Amino acid sequence: MIIYFIFLLLAYQLLEFIIISLVDLIKYKVSINEFIQRFSIYPSKLQKDILLYGVSCGETILLKPLCEELEKKNKTYITCSQTLSSYRLNKFSKYKILLPFDNLITMFFLFYKISPKYVIISERDTRFFFILWAKLFRSKIYFINYEKKIKKYFSIMDNFHYLISDLIFLKEDTANFDKYIFIDNLKWLSRSSTDIIKLNKLTIVIASANKEEIDLHIKFIKEFNNYKIIYVPRYLNWEDLLRSKLTDINYFWLTKNSQLELIESNNLTIVWSYGLLLKLFSMSHICLMGNTFFSKKGGHNLVEPAVNANSIILGPDYATCKDLADSLNITYCNNYSDLVIKTRNLINSNEYINQGIVNKNITLNKQKLIKQKLINIIDLFI
Repeated sequence: MIIYFIFLLLAYQLLEFIIISLVDLIKYKVSINEFIQRFSIYPSKLQKDILLYGVSCGETILLKPLCEELEKKNKTYITCSQTLSSYRLNKFSKYKILLPFDNLITMFFLFYKISPKYVIISERDTRFFFILWAKLFRSKIYFINYEKKIKKYFSIMDNFHYLISDLIFLKEDTANFDKYIFIDNLKWLSRSSTDIIKLNKLTIVIASANKEEIDLHIKFIKEFNNYKIIYVPRYLNWEDLLRSKLTDINYFWLTKNSQLELIESNNLTIVWSYGLLLKLFSMSHICLMGNTFFSKKGGHNLVEPAVNANSIILGPDYATCKDLADSLNITYCNNYSDLVIKTRNLINSNEYINQGIVNKNITLNKQKLIKQKLINIIDLFI
């Protein structure tokens, strides 16, 4: 039995090494300075009181407001990401590293170099040797923005997480055991409001649009062609297909931030660039959220349109953003005809204005309460 267990551990370490190395090299074109971090080789002194861990982009971004509050309190911390995409996306942390391979030796050196008093894990991801050395180094383990699951496998993991952790900060008020503390969803803090300067003409942003929805969106654009529409694809890898669908429509193809002022003089703008959504939502009145038609897990971060006073329209497939949608004033649509009817009602009744104001107020109130809870957590437990 012991030999079998040792074999499984060795196989796990080898398999993880192969998979992560291939992903880093092939998908992300990893640099040498990045890849050596997988072996716990880091360019500078690491010793910090707090080790923050986010497995991927979403989990890492959730740590941003916590980092900001830690800095205000002069707490020393370092953020650690498992994927290269999340490591590169992290522009908010003064100190950041890549998670090393999850084996006995590399994880030992990670904890030896950092010697954290606290390990804070964003959401649910755990690694065997990461947790083992956290325990052996007597670091307190906290989970934050944690969601308890219903399915059997996840409920087993819930019990495991409960056993290994010191505290679990929940994003939903679903448990009242000793270690569980409800603080709400940190996604509410993912975006702050910008200076809101709405365009004079009613403007609809079709945000995070997938190519699977293009025919529906083209019909919508033609249906509402007397209003200003800004079309923002989720990925920028289908230009030929998109242009082929727009042959009988006049449009402006925006590729950089400096062109934003030209939106005012164009009825349809195609945004072929990343990182502009927050600014665009400050200009728009209605957000039709893409990836919510014909997608099993659709949606996008609803805080961006909400905090910028947008009325928000969702299709039937919005599982990804359901956690936020349940708290906002949302217009839900089942299909295209339902979308047209409800959009017209929003516009003709001017209800989109009221919805936008309500969404902004809800978001700002949530942000105020959650920030205070984060401050209390730092004061009481860190």
